Amino acid sequence: MSIHPPLVPIVGSWSLLFGGYQTYLMFKVIGQRVANKVSIGAGEGLVEKARAAGKSQAEIDEIEHGVQMLVRAIRAHANFTEHVPLALLVLGFAELNGANSLYLHSSLAILLIARYLHADLTFLNEKNKRAFGPTRTMGVSGTIAVTLISAGYSAFLAFQPAITSAIKSLF
Repeated sequence: MSIHPPLVPIVGSWSLLFGGYQTYLMFKVIGQRVANKVSIGAGEGLVEKARAAGKSQAEIDEIEHGVQMLVRAIRAHANFTEHVPLALLVLGFAELNGANSLYLHSSLAILLIARYLHADLTFLNEKNKRAFGPTRTMGVSGTIAVTLISAGYSAFLAFQPAITSAIKSLF
């Protein structure tokens, strides 16, 4: 049995951090589900049921806040799940195509920080009432930048031999 070197050691190593953060976000959703006694969905109808049951306004406000925090936890987790796999895949392609290791480490660090800004400092931050602001903008912008620039860089690396050959044939 021969042992082969890892194909994407840099992205593969960082996957531990991204997998850990994904799991952390998953547990945030689970915690909100348990706290709000919601097993499926996002608590749709809980406020109306509380009103119909004659609950006090304070109890209704507490239920409404719980539903809002559950929705935010679900969205933070879902948003991570929607965007990070593509970014990691693109960075993995770049690594396979011979990307510079400093570029890869920097991009992965930016991506992880961007996702933290987006999730923890925006969606999961109870002080941020609207779940909007500069941290969300920086998180989204960082994720988009890493994904698009890395896709372009990976494509450049993939086509670089053909481009170099074509240029050399002109001279």
